[in-house]
Amino acid sequence: MQCTGGGTYILSLPKKWIEKYSLQKGDSFGLFEQENGLFITPKFEERKEKQVEITADEFVARKIMTSYTYGYSSLSITGNLTNEVRSQIRKTVDTLLGYEIIDEKENAIFVQDLLNPSELTTEKALKREYFLASSMHRDLNKAISSHVFWLAHDIIIRDSEVDKLYFLIVRQLRSALQNTGFAERVGVSPLECLDFRIVAKNVEEIGDSAETASRNLLEVDSMRDDIAEDMVSFSELAFLMHEAAFRAFLDADRAKANLVIEKLEEVAARKEELDEKILKAEQAVLLGNIVENIQIICEKGSDIADLVFTPED
Repeated sequence: MQCTGGGTYILSLPKKWIEKYSLQKGDSFGLFEQENGLFITPKFEERKEKQVEITADEFVARKIMTSYTYGYSSLSITGNLTNEVRSQIRKTVDTLLGYEIIDEKENAIFVQDLLNPSELTTEKALKREYFLASSMHRDLNKAISSHVFWLAHDIIIRDSEVDKLYFLIVRQLRSALQNTGFAERVGVSPLECLDFRIVAKNVEEIGDSAETASRNLLEVDSMRDDIAEDMVSFSELAFLMHEAAFRAFLDADRAKANLVIEKLEEVAARKEELDEKILKAEQAVLLGNIVENIQIICEKGSDIADLVFTPED
């Protein structure tokens, strides 16, 4: 670093880094001030539409999903497009927010992204994902407490909406790491991307666990009142944990996060008590699966709370 006579500080950048990104005099940079330093990255102009050609094979669904999360906005899918493959492509596209099949021919299917992923900030997308996942969990509690198990059907249907938002968030975060202009628009810094990705995954798994518990609940013929009461109480504890953890993450509230983590001992004790009761009940395997998924939800809440802490705390 050098200081000119007028008090201006000049920072020299490594030549190899300049050459790697083909930078020239007058180019702009993205600067992010962090607690432990300054993050400098090339500030490219908005990238042009990213296109990719996909060959239809047994991995076509995975290829489409990967193209989505890596920010490709235009796909052409060619190859042996049997009715089964076409059905698989439609099913996969339906799970991805913004992707639509815009043209279909005998030997090709064309997919276009009709959504600008930067129109929704990552934090808003994460809040929406959490709202849906937590509402699934809340309705699971209602279905158990009311003994109206068929209500679980609606919970299962909503899981796909949680998945859509999760994939959108992954897409945003990957794009943010590659493009500082995009990162600014969706409201995240490069160093925040990892934590947001982990929280989004934990929220998605809360939804998955609520869905799995609901599928088991649909197969239950009846449940003893004492088991239902204990199961609802255990599930309410799980709800309070992930609700507090999510708020703690958004607010960087270490005290609240610590309270969530300290609940894990109670979780283990409550589950052990429930397991003992269930062993003597009819359809013990199904009931045990429900309790197991409630415990997983508790653990996901604790995992979110862990992210509030940093090595400096």
